[in-house]
Amino acid sequence: MISKLKKSKFLRGVAVVIVGTATAQLISLLFSPLLTRVYSPTAFGLLGAFTAILSVLIPFCTMSLPIAIVLPKEESKANKLVVLTLFTSVVISSLIAFLYYLYSKEIGDILNLEGSEGLYYFIPVAMICSTFYLVMNYRVLRHELYKIKAQASVIHSIWFNISKLAIGFVYPISITLVALTAISNGVFAIILLILKNKKFPDKKHVDINIDLRGLADIGKEYKRFAIYRTPQSMINAISQNIPTILLATFFGAASVGYYTLSRMVLTAPVTLIGQSVSSVFLPKFNAKYNSNENYNKMLIMSVLSLFLLAIIPFSILFFQGENIFNFVFGKEWSTAGIYAEWLAVWMFFGFINTPCVSAISVLNLQFGFLIYEILSVSLRSIGIILGLYYFNSDITAIALFSILGGALNLSLILWVIYNSIRSNSKAVF
Repeated sequence: MISKLKKSKFLRGVAVVIVGTATAQLISLLFSPLLTRVYSPTAFGLLGAFTAILSVLIPFCTMSLPIAIVLPKEESKANKLVVLTLFTSVVISSLIAFLYYLYSKEIGDILNLEGSEGLYYFIPVAMICSTFYLVMNYRVLRHELYKIKAQASVIHSIWFNISKLAIGFVYPISITLVALTAISNGVFAIILLILKNKKFPDKKHVDINIDLRGLADIGKEYKRFAIYRTPQSMINAISQNIPTILLATFFGAASVGYYTLSRMVLTAPVTLIGQSVSSVFLPKFNAKYNSNENYNKMLIMSVLSLFLLAIIPFSILFFQGENIFNFVFGKEWSTAGIYAEWLAVWMFFGFINTPCVSAISVLNLQFGFLIYEILSVSLRSIGIILGLYYFNSDITAIALFSILGGALNLSLILWVIYNSIRSNSKAVF
């Protein structure tokens, strides 16, 4: 068994991406206690509101097309998807910039966050940078260049955190965090491009010298991503960021800052393993699916492995979150630790759900996923509104939101596995 594990390309790919992502996340975690002593909870709160809006708009900006880049067998189709994605992003981000220019005052009144004036002009920039990153990320994954992704993750993390800390000593204000976050993914994409071209100097032209004909045809072929995956992703983003919007409305920017920090810290382990596994899982699972191999075992074992890996650290965080945050980030962030204890429930099931979410696009379950997200955002919204409006408690709201989120993620895991088994004629084991 050990010999087979050593020879497994899948596990080697996972290991490489995990090492790179782990190093990048470790760097971010080491900088976090310094950043919380430089920037105030209010500054983190305004950053949280910015990233919440951005996460909702990015799927709309790209029409979820970057995910499809790894799927075509022909390289020409993948290249056309790249061009179509970039073109779509430029058009939509320009439209959003124009609309914000017209209705900036009304948007500011809705957000109800003091000091946010002018920050959201960075959103169109962030959308284009994020699109560039997604395109480069999925091109790298398509060709299984896992070492390049790992190296880029580390380099980007060092640049991003040093920049936030260095500039923060001079300008410890929200616009510093927002501006750096806006261009962050663009820098990440440039790093990926440089490393990719350095490794394959004779193929630099591949990314830019491609046939522009047939973009309409490729758009029609992968229209399911725009029709189903885009609204699903947007609804999912709204569902996850409802606490940010409602906490701002009921309790102000400081509460948003507590939520932003707690979620950022919990996202680190989720990104550390979950995203790394997903990066390798998607192309491998797609290959097994196309060749009609036994992909059920790969899906189920991935979920079980993540469960065993996560149960202990998330349990510790659930019982000791407040004490951990007091020690690491300072007593000013005690409330963030209480948030983190409840968010651990939601994040745990979201973490082990990673392979199932990746498998959805391969199994053509986008429509069902859209229905799930509509139900999810409705139930989680009800939970947090009950906590804020009826109990007048931010902690109760976070608790209800997280418990419902965990239950919904568990139901999604069972649904995807059921559909995978039903679609695969081979035995699971």
